[in-house]
Amino acid sequence: MTTWMIKITQQGDYGKASALGLLVVAVLLVFATFFLTATRERGGGRRGAGRTGKRGVRA
Repeated sequence: MTTWMIKITQQGDYGKASALGLLVVAVLLVFATFFLTATRERGGGRRGAGRTGKRGVRA
């Protein structure tokens, strides 16, 4: 789709190329949202990554 957008830009149809660019951004937002919700751990974050001792020093 981005290659098509570049071809249209080179032909001088900037309005259509801009519309395609916005469509690409919308598709990327949908995929990013899906990816983030699918990979989010249940229970609030990355527990167990980089555990520290009582004084904040890694054990």
